[in-house]
Amino acid sequence: MANCEIFLEHTLTRRQLLRSTLGGAASLLLVDSRPVIAVDAPRVTTPESTSPIVMKTELTTEMRQRFGIVFPGSDIPEGRDLPLYANFYRALQMYESAGITDFSNDHTGNLHLVVNNEGKALSGKIPFKSAVGYYWNDGISQLVFNWPKESLPTWWEADRDAPKTGIEAFYNERATIYALHELFHPLQHKTIGSTPEYNHSRVILTPNMQNFAQATGITVVSTSEEIETKPPWQLSYGHQKTEPWAEALKQFDWRFGDGTNPIVEGSTVALSQFLWNRNLFTARFPNLAKWAEREVDHLIA
Repeated sequence: MANCEIFLEHTLTRRQLLRSTLGGAASLLLVDSRPVIAVDAPRVTTPESTSPIVMKTELTTEMRQRFGIVFPGSDIPEGRDLPLYANFYRALQMYESAGITDFSNDHTGNLHLVVNNEGKALSGKIPFKSAVGYYWNDGISQLVFNWPKESLPTWWEADRDAPKTGIEAFYNERATIYALHELFHPLQHKTIGSTPEYNHSRVILTPNMQNFAQATGITVVSTSEEIETKPPWQLSYGHQKTEPWAEALKQFDWRFGDGTNPIVEGSTVALSQFLWNRNLFTARFPNLAKWAEREVDHLIA
């Protein structure tokens, strides 16, 4: 995107990881056998006079080129869904600042961002009728959003505590955290491929989810056969009412999921908050912070 500014700061030795708070300028860490370069996250300065439709086109082009996101099109008129795209772009920048840029699925290819006013997947199905957004993979990896045609959902309205211009006027802390949360689902499912209808439970069997369960003390009571054949909300868990990650939700006026899948829901919330504000998260949840550090290393390995 035009006017993105990237500043090289200094060079570090291999695996000297510097992760700073991701609310403003954040350090990008590239971890391999070469020196690690710390880079400020891109800052978008779109002209204030640019129309929503033009800004949306710029954002989708940027997300397609940098993150491989596919946009099948939107039936929302006049760029009314720009806030959704703006906050997903901001969330993608935060993942990028942690070295995570690949959201594709190993079996079904690039991630699609689907927006319509019915919450309809590309196959025409509406598996979660009451959901604002959800991850779905029935041969196409996709994040689907039910976005109203006429008005902006109040919780997507821009923050009013500071004057902003251009694309920044559409940023919202809660909405960006929601986008961080949803984007973690394709990362969780990256090695899984298409899942049986309504069943995302096999994510629980992956090593990173097992690590999360160990960090939080959550246990899965259901058998392996049940995990393969039942949706997450029909499984049984231990320590559901005392999961440490639930405390993390209290610092934000938003609640993810319905608590029936503490491993998958908890892990997306935990990593989202870790990427949003590492210092605060580490101070409050040291065990989860260790898991998040391992998870980020795993994702960018």
